[in-house]
Amino acid sequence: MRFEWAPTPEAEFLNDRTAFDVIIEYEASDGRPGFVGIETKLTEPFSAGKYAGEKYWRWMTPKSPWREDAKDVVSQVSHNQLWRDHLLAWSLLSRPRSEYGHGRLVVVFHGQDRGTSDVIDGYRRLLRDDATLEALDLDEIVSAWRSHAGEWLAEFENRYVDLSGSEELAIDYGR
Repeated sequence: MRFEWAPTPEAEFLNDRTAFDVIIEYEASDGRPGFVGIETKLTEPFSAGKYAGEKYWRWMTPKSPWREDAKDVVSQVSHNQLWRDHLLAWSLLSRPRSEYGHGRLVVVFHGQDRGTSDVIDGYRRLLRDDATLEALDLDEIVSAWRSHAGEWLAEFENRYVDLSGSEELAIDYGR
């Protein structure tokens, strides 16, 4: 597991400093290496920067997850960061001599964050195959961990899932 991770050399991938918040590498049941690249959307929106060009288009081949007509839409601000994170995952899988046989991008977000959920839903419509993209809301993660985790899970849930303290703070400040 590594934090704020981008592959090197950059020129063999997106060459723009796009990074996963976390990457978890593993060995799959078939013995091949795999990864989960995680993008976490807990406090900030997706980036408003716009990126386009050949260094990105080269990954959008007929074997890639994107529909052929998605090129103009994925580069729009509403999808751009999610697309580049997904491109990073795809480039790790599909570059020549890739060490990975399995991999995907996982977007983790708070279930009450409708903006992130809407971006993901709209982005999925640009894909012909979403096997390399997964979205998990924090409630789903906490539920899955409940039977395996120790005492720390209640603290995690209290800090990242329960928004009642934030809502009370907002009322106190007249928001």
